[in-house]
This record gives sequence, structure tokens and C-alpha cells, in this order.
Amino acid sequence: MNLKNTIIIALFLWVSSGVGFAQQMKEHHHHFDRKEYVARRNAYLTAELKLTPDEAASFLPLVEEMQKKIYEATKSTRFLERELRKKKTVSDADYLKVIEEKMKDRKTIYIIENQYFDQFKQILPASKLYYYRGADMKFGKKFIDERRNRSNKKE
Repeated sequence: MNLKNTIIIALFLWVSSGVGFAQQMKEHHHHFDRKEYVARRNAYLTAELKLTPDEAASFLPLVEEMQKKIYEATKSTRFLERELRKKKTVSDADYLKVIEEKMKDRKTIYIIENQYFDQFKQILPASKLYYYRGADMKFGKKFIDERRNRSNKKE
């Protein structure tokens, strides 16, 4: 497997997990502050990846733009999943409908990621792009842990 394919796969996995995290936070925590999340994530990524000011100024807005497109493109599936969870009895047809929509979402996410990947590789060296997904996932875990700790202290 060449470096380009590895990076594409890494970006796909990163976005898939990042979108899921953002969706989960929005669905389960009504007090989620998206602006705070983005600002903290951008600061974390800038430090972890050692982004130059020019790299950060070009790369981070594209990441946010890509995530917004993915979020919007997968909105109907999130609605279907919410409806499925509300049902008292769920048929195989209901499950299959959601599964099929999720499969369509994966294709859509792949297309969107590929569109942005071409732009990302013009901004960042391959080494930074390679570590980007890991750093973003690490931040997401840290962010969730902090929110859980805060909510546990309130109880």
C-alpha cells in the first residue's frame, strides 16, 4: 500500500470517527458549545501537529468546512436512527433501512474526504497529514472525558 492510499484511509477513518463524535455530543448533550469545541480542537491540533501559522490558517478552516459538509450529508441517517430508537418494536425492514442509509453515508463521506484530501496535501506535508487523524481522535477522547468528569461532579 502506498503512502497516498494510507493517508486516504487514515483520513476516512478520522472523519468517520470525528463525525460520529460530533453527532453523539450534539444528540446527548444539549449544552454542547460547537464554537468552544472547534476553538479548542484547533488549538490542540496546531500544537500537536506543530502547524505553522500559515498551515493552521489554511488547513483548519478546511477541516471545519469538510466536517460541516459531512454532518449535513449524514443528517437524514441520524434522524432515522433517532426514530428507530424511539420505536417500541423494530422490524428487520427498519434495521435494514438504517443500515442501507449508513452505507450510502460512507460512500458520501468518502467522496467528500477525497475532495478535501487533494486540498489538504497542498497545505500540509505528508508527515503532518498522517498524524492528523490520531491527534484529532486523541483530542476528541480528551474532550469527552473532560465533559464526563464535569457532569459527574455536578451530580
